Order: sequence, then structure tokens, then C-alpha cells
Amino acid sequence: MRQGVDTMTPVSASQIRLTPIQLEGGDIVRARTTDLLRLKPVIYPRASITMTLEQVYEDVGGLGWFQVRIIGVIAMIKALVGWSMMVMSFAGLVPDYGCLTRSASPQAGDGWPELDDVNSSTVPSYPYTSMAGGHVIWANDSINVCEFNSTVCPEYTFDGSANSVVTEWNLVCSRKWIKPTITSVQMAGVLVGAVLAGHLGDMYGRKRTNFGFFFIHMLLNAVAGFSSSWQMFMVLRFFIGFCIGGLLVVLVPYMMEFLSTRWRPLVSSIPMWPLGVVLFAITAWFFEEWTYLHFTNAVLSAPVLLCYFVVPESPRWLAVQGRLKEANLVLEMMATANGRVLPPYTTAAVEEISIEAQKSEKAGKKYSYWDILNSTAIAKISLIFGFQWPRSISIQIYVSVETLFCEAITVNDAQVSK
Repeated sequence: MRQGVDTMTPVSASQIRLTPIQLEGGDIVRARTTDLLRLKPVIYPRASITMTLEQVYEDVGGLGWFQVRIIGVIAMIKALVGWSMMVMSFAGLVPDYGCLTRSASPQAGDGWPELDDVNSSTVPSYPYTSMAGGHVIWANDSINVCEFNSTVCPEYTFDGSANSVVTEWNLVCSRKWIKPTITSVQMAGVLVGAVLAGHLGDMYGRKRTNFGFFFIHMLLNAVAGFSSSWQMFMVLRFFIGFCIGGLLVVLVPYMMEFLSTRWRPLVSSIPMWPLGVVLFAITAWFFEEWTYLHFTNAVLSAPVLLCYFVVPESPRWLAVQGRLKEANLVLEMMATANGRVLPPYTTAAVEEISIEAQKSEKAGKKYSYWDILNSTAIAKISLIFGFQWPRSISIQIYVSVETLFCEAITVNDAQVSK
């Protein structure tokens, strides 16, 4: 009613925000349009745990500056993880190669012609390095062969200036199985990391698990650049894959637990991974050296680790652990950064999560991967995504690897033509 006017001002439903305004007897008082018109408050049952905390996020800014800061940090981490995943697309480059041997005292009639005896028109234009007192000997007018005159090539020289693990350790011919094996070992690490990361995130927190994996990932990339053998490199790629799998699992809930429901689909569609792949391709084109790809990734990761002191822990995880004061402090930081005020029901919402977690713990309930099959609805959704996600990610990785591999071949050919 407007003052001095005895008629009621029309109020549309869109002008009324459905927001809890106080607590009475453990229940949340909500005001509806019809209630306001009747001037009669109605008591509604307490909202579910998820929706209550979601409403807090919405009231303090579902996607404000606070969330943008979190998203920016996650984007940098995920981009560098995408970079790291694609390393073998360049590190596994197999350029054209020629068969050669270096002999300090070659014997006449041993089946290997000396360089001076080979017609220059039949010698491929491969770069080579002469050894003092030695002879560089080519397989006669042949490339990508593994033997000459029924004799296995003792050594190879490679076309172009790009240096990969293949050229580093002669992973061709009888050793060509090593390159795909390294990639398979890396993906095995991704699988193991993905399986364990969820439990680690629940035990030690989203923030510590994320940055812990990322710190180890940085160190492993730095060490991988100093690999002295393909065996050492393979072991390091397994543990790098382990960190990649762990980060891919924990990064998503960590970021989403700061967002309201309506913003999650939009934020999840931000191309963080493709950004890392693009940066990797540019770096590979510039350096043409597999060791530098690892070193550069480690160098770029170092400043991102400092964000550990900038971003907070997930308020939901803190509430589950019973750390209510810290959870409320994070929500207060969120509201302040977004220029909002905490709603009066914030503490009750956080306490409700803690109470439910304690009830579950006292009941001895422990969740595992089998729980996703206990409910028909959840099992159906899990099976659908279990089929769709591997298919989508397989296509993405295949396209990325093939594109980068073709780019590496093109760049290498361009260097040869010069």
C-alpha cells in the first residue's frame, strides 16, 4: 500500500524474489507473491542441503569477481595440463631417417661403401656429423630402411632439425615399439591418477589436492627434460600422466563448488584445455626441441603455484569436515569481493551440511564407486556419461595429436627444404 492512497499498488511475480528471510523453529520462512498479497507469512519446510547452499551462492553472486578469479586460476592449470598431455605428439615425431655407420677403421669389402665411393646423386641430403678419424657411411640410395646388404643398420641419421625422443634414442626399426609404449604408459598413469584423485580430494581437500598434483607435475616436467634414457623418460611420463589424471578429476568439482547451478554449464564450456594445446603447438613450432617443451611447461607452472595463497578452499568441503568458521569466512570473502551481503541463513545452511556429514559418518556409511549403481536413475546417467565422455575425449585427443603431428612434419619438412 502506498502512503496516502487507499488502493493497492499492483505487484507482479517477477518483482518478488523468493528468498528466505529468517528462521523460526528450525524452518525457513519464505515469502511468496500470494502470501504478500494476503499479508500472511507461511512456513515452508527447510530446503534441501544442496539447494540451500546453492541459494547462498546465488545471493552472494553466482558468477562475480570472486568466481572469475577462481576460474582464471583453474584455466591456467588446465591449459598447462593440456599442454603436458600433448607432449608426445611432438616428442614422438618420427622424421625420415637414413642408415649409416661410423667406423674408425672400415675394412674394404665389408659391404658398407665409404662416403667417397657413393655417387653424390644417390646420397640423400641428410645432415650428418663427422667423427674425428671416422667415416660416415650411408645406405645406398635408401631412406627409412633398417638394413643394408642384409646387415642391420648400426646407426641412423634423421632428416630435419627437429629433435624428438625418436631422434634422441634412435627409436626406429627394431626399437619402434618404444614410442607407442611410452604413450600407453602415460595414459595408464592418467587412469591410475583419475581413480585415486577423487578419494584424495575428499580426504585432504580440493585446494591442497589440486595444487599438490600440480606441484608434482611441475617437478616431473623439469626432470623429464633431463632424461638420459628412454627408460627414464617412460617412467617420468607415467607419473606425469598420473598427475594429469588427478588434476582432471579434482579441478572440476573444485571450480564448480564456488558457482551457482545456473552458471555451471557456461563455465564448463570455457575452452581451457584447447588453449593449452594451442600454446603447446606454438612453442613446439618455435623451439623444435622436446626437452624445451618440458622445461617451458615447468617454468610457466611456477608462477601459477603462487595462486595457492590467493584462492581459498571449497566452502562445501570445509563444512563437511566440520570447519564451519572457515566455511563461513570463505562465503564472507565471496560476498565482499562481489559487493554483496551474506544472507541471514548462511550459517544455518553451512551447519546443516556438517550435521548431515556427521550423521553419515556415525552410521558408518562409506561411499565408493559402486554407489553410482545403487540407484537406477544414477546408474543410467553414469552409464550414459561413461560411454559419452571416453568417446568425446578420445576423438579430441586423436584430432589434437594428429593435427600437431602433421604440423611437426610440415615444420620439419620446411626446415629440410631450406
